[in-house]
Amino acid sequence: MKTKVSNRKFIPFVYTAAFFLFAVLFTLQSPESPLAKGTTGIDSSVFQYIAYGISRGITPYIHVFDHKGPLIYFIDYIGQSIHFSHGIWLLEILFLSIAMFISYKTILLFSGSSEAFLTTLVCYLMLTNFYEQGNLTEEWALPFIAFGLHAFVRFFIKETVEFGHILLCGLSFGAICLLRINMAGVWISGCLAVFIYLIHQKQLKKTLHILFPFLLGIIIICLPFLIYLAIHNAIPSFLQDYFLFNFEYKNSNLPEKYNALVFFCKDRGLITSFCCLIFLFIRRCKSNRSNKYIAYMTGAAFVLSFCLFCMAGRNYAHYAMVLIPLYTIPVGCVISEIKSCIRSHTQDLAAIFILCVMLVFCILPLTRDCLDNFFVQYLIADESDNHIAGLIAKETLPEDTIAVYGNHCSYYYLSQRLSATTFAYTSIFEEHPDYIADYIDQLEEALPKLIIIEKERGNYSIPEELQTYIDENQYFVYYEDSENIIFER
Repeated sequence: MKTKVSNRKFIPFVYTAAFFLFAVLFTLQSPESPLAKGTTGIDSSVFQYIAYGISRGITPYIHVFDHKGPLIYFIDYIGQSIHFSHGIWLLEILFLSIAMFISYKTILLFSGSSEAFLTTLVCYLMLTNFYEQGNLTEEWALPFIAFGLHAFVRFFIKETVEFGHILLCGLSFGAICLLRINMAGVWISGCLAVFIYLIHQKQLKKTLHILFPFLLGIIIICLPFLIYLAIHNAIPSFLQDYFLFNFEYKNSNLPEKYNALVFFCKDRGLITSFCCLIFLFIRRCKSNRSNKYIAYMTGAAFVLSFCLFCMAGRNYAHYAMVLIPLYTIPVGCVISEIKSCIRSHTQDLAAIFILCVMLVFCILPLTRDCLDNFFVQYLIADESDNHIAGLIAKETLPEDTIAVYGNHCSYYYLSQRLSATTFAYTSIFEEHPDYIADYIDQLEEALPKLIIIEKERGNYSIPEELQTYIDENQYFVYYEDSENIIFER
């Protein structure tokens, strides 16, 4: 009897170790892992350059343009401080392990440990099609979204206000605001569900007991960043880049939003989880009050989060990464129901059908996709970024600046050179051609040693203003290949 009890106490440690191992193996897909041979993703290269720039004294939003929240840059800065090449990968392992553990603890609130463990593995395997080389705001948001969901589910099950959990829920919300505010679907639906619950239970007096720690958590995490931005006089630029630019960025037309909707609706994990969500509504909503609020809150958060990332009208798979923690609730209910049927020797055709769909339509294909990603990262080497960075480092001094016309911010931090302009990447010129004049003015002032231009499908194509600047300042072709052309002054 004592042996069984001691074994049960040991189970959480085994599961935690399994989550850590899963995170290590899964993030080996990252270009920042020590075994990888692939090229860093475009967004990741921007964050890593800004992080490197912070170590050289530049200030985000002042010396370099980007429209993400400041937390992503400081996460990468910490990663580079741990190890310049692989520190970010180590942080990816930590964040993913924590997210999985929190999701496991959430499912454990209404299910057994084995079901919670299996659900967590299944749902986070769905991360495969959204990962896109990692180091993205959505990836770093996972533990914060997972805890926000945990806090709300715990509130409805325990029906008590716990200061520490509400404080951490507010802190998690603050972290999401510092990453990308349109990932806050869990908190919008969760707070609304809590408010409706308090009205229904005639306990509105508890609102202040909830609001104080929640707001305190937001202040604790946001205040240091606001102080940093204020000290560097970067708050106006931060508001311009993070809020105003993002508002324009999300202002896509209706056909683009529809195309994004269709694109994301084709995802296997989303279809499977949506089936489980319907199962949750049918089976759990009628059982008790707590299950009803959890089901409605999860459904609302699912739909709201989905709508928020579809509003951009862009088919970027990593946008849907924020749904992973939400998948765990409906999938956990289905797996828990199946185990109950096995124990009671009854057949639940709906649950069995969903499990078969999950296995054939989702789990097996995702496992194959995960292996394919490993293949691309390890067996198909792409050393082009390192080659170009080596040429840049060879032809310039550490104090020289360079300009990259394109999206390869990796050239900056791999060569350890700073951008001559605030536009470290130039894809934004497609939507804002009026920025080109400012870009040329900054080039005129900085006179970078090298200008690296990415070719589009092997073709050399740049704005007329930039070609005029290159000709007038007597730049000559230093190097050219099928993907890049380097001008030197």
